[in-house]
Parts: sequence; structure tokens; C-alpha cells
Amino acid sequence: MEVTEQIKTLERERRVIDTAFRFGVRAPGGWMLKQRSQTSWEYDPEIRDAIKGIQRQAQRDGKAQPLESTCLCLTQGHT
Repeated sequence: MEVTEQIKTLERERRVIDTAFRFGVRAPGGWMLKQRSQTSWEYDPEIRDAIKGIQRQAQRDGKAQPLESTCLCLTQGHT
């Protein structure tokens, strides 16, 4: 039962953190740290291959434009 209670506690803490970042957390220097999300899709292999073929053709034909995005990831080092 102890593990179940720990999981429930962690879930409650995660919800509080998610809510805080959804609305933004103020950081020094007037910065605001906010949560952003992006949806990805996973396809069956035959669909994925067809999509990749269409993408390659559009890139060769100049009908596709590259988009670049950047994100930051903060990790804790292990010593």
C-alpha cells in the first residue's frame, strides 16, 4: 500500500507543477518560463514509408520549405 500512496502523492505534485507551468513561472530578469506542447503522430510502417516518399519528392521539387525549431532541456548531471 505504501507504493500506491507514493504514486498518488507524486501524481498530485505533478498536477501542481503542470498547472504552475501552464500559467507561467516568473524567473529573474523579467523572464517567464512557460510550458509548451507539440503533438506528434506515429504511423504504421507502410503509411510512414509513403509519407516519407511524398516528403522527399516535395523537397526535391521545391514544394517543401525547411522549418527549424529550438528548445532547451535542463538536466541534472550525475557525479
